[in-house]
Amino acid sequence: MDLRSSDLCSVSSTDDGYNEFHVVEADYNDYVIFYFLNYHNEEITQGMELYARKPDVSPQIKKRFEELCKNHGIPEENVQDLTNADPCSQD
Repeated sequence: MDLRSSDLCSVSSTDDGYNEFHVVEADYNDYVIFYFLNYHNEEITQGMELYARKPDVSPQIKKRFEELCKNHGIPEENVQDLTNADPCSQD
């Protein structure tokens, strides 16, 4: 699977570079997995994010997310499981 071949894509430009977001897999009632690319200063950074409508998703979905990240060589620091993230927290 070429992660950049998804039908849905969002593109934006910021001070941190040019960003692409692709929907890899989704059950819009439960979860969505995004693949992203950031182009900045001739460097390309790739990563994946898992979002969910409920505070947590099934272990099978988490395992699928982990496998996708591993199979596509996403560095661990660019993998974000946001299913348990507190929407009110601030970094």
